[in-house]
Amino acid sequence: MRTFTTVILVFILGNSLGQTVIMLDTYPVDTIVLKEFTEKKIVAYNINSVTVFVKYEDYKSEFDAIWERYHQMEMRMTETEAKDKDDDDLEYEARWKLMDSVHSLLETRVQYSDTVYLSHEIFTRVGFGCLMNLSKQIEAGTCAVTDKKNKRHYTIIRRPVSRHRGRMNISGGRQYFLPKSKTCFYEVTDWIT
Repeated sequence: MRTFTTVILVFILGNSLGQTVIMLDTYPVDTIVLKEFTEKKIVAYNINSVTVFVKYEDYKSEFDAIWERYHQMEMRMTETEAKDKDDDDLEYEARWKLMDSVHSLLETRVQYSDTVYLSHEIFTRVGFGCLMNLSKQIEAGTCAVTDKKNKRHYTIIRRPVSRHRGRMNISGGRQYFLPKSKTCFYEVTDWIT
């Protein structure tokens, strides 16, 4: 009996230390059909293997909400905190500069061009994810999606997922794919425990 208990204990500890990802459930795969997209002013957001075109006003309003939060945090920083910056603050400063640059790009570029081009790569360099909830646009069908070859796709595959990454670390969300693609171009986390 003592040997059996030891074997079970070693098995449980080994699994929790290895942090292997276990897919918990199998969900049905859904398809989303995008509507015709005919906006005059748009943001073309290049993310992974696709470009997602969204209405300029929608992107700007979501981005501005985040930009204002960053700006308020900067305003609350006291002089003492500003003098005591360390390496983590350099990351914060890079993020702030990026946010400011994108904000002014959104303000100025739209005055002489119908399309503002942004790449997800510039956001990942400073540790940001996508600064717009693209899943909301995809679910509502109020965007356009093109692949690397600039081919427009009207059908998007949505696959709900849940993962177990160890004790007390379970998450779930949705992944979005182009038809016949094995890698998702966008993923959103809906819940974490």
